Amino acid sequence: MALSNRSLRGFNMVDMIKRVLEAVCPGTVSCADILALSARDAVVLAGGPSWKVPTGRRDGRLSSAVLARISIPRPQFSAVQLKKNFLWHGMSTAEMIVLSGAHTIGSAHCVSFWDRLYHHNFTNGTDPSMASYHAEQLKKICPISSYKSKQRVPLDPITPFKFDNMYYKNLNMGLGLLASDQVIHDKLTSVLSSNSTLWERSFCKAMVHLGNLNVKTGSRGEIRRNCRRRN
Repeated sequence: MALSNRSLRGFNMVDMIKRVLEAVCPGTVSCADILALSARDAVVLAGGPSWKVPTGRRDGRLSSAVLARISIPRPQFSAVQLKKNFLWHGMSTAEMIVLSGAHTIGSAHCVSFWDRLYHHNFTNGTDPSMASYHAEQLKKICPISSYKSKQRVPLDPITPFKFDNMYYKNLNMGLGLLASDQVIHDKLTSVLSSNSTLWERSFCKAMVHLGNLNVKTGSRGEIRRNCRRRN
């Protein structure tokens, strides 16, 4: 698993879905489509919006931890690095901000934001963009010795299990957990914090765009029988 995604869970559920599909319609539904559809359904189950997911993806025959590490934005990225990363994938800055709202659910290990608490800008200080009371609460959960701890913290401390626009409201209050969250705080995040309908509509559109990037169809790739390995 790529370093930036060490908090991902649910792979056993993907395996179960794949086994059922292979029993009913073998060699028909790819693991890529399962992930795309599951992402949409997870958002809906958490109270978020729904969107139409184009299907027909095929699975790749190559998995590269190095490529994943290069491709996935890191929690310590600056605003400039985030913009370049998304642009490299063909996504706009506005889409980057809209998709970052997915951090309204989920969690992160202490190591993902440890620098913000104890070593900001290579000093011994706390990131001044983080609300002081929030930083103190996080230090109790993730003490200075917790760098390699498996302890996880909700990305959204207010409504951690609800898919809503609280993520943007948190940024307004200095409650962004990751450095890559707080650095995107700008006029658009302020607008999205007060207009949940706009964010949901924009999020659905951006997810469809994201799901259509570098898709393998036709004779390219394969439909894996087991999502954990090539056929």
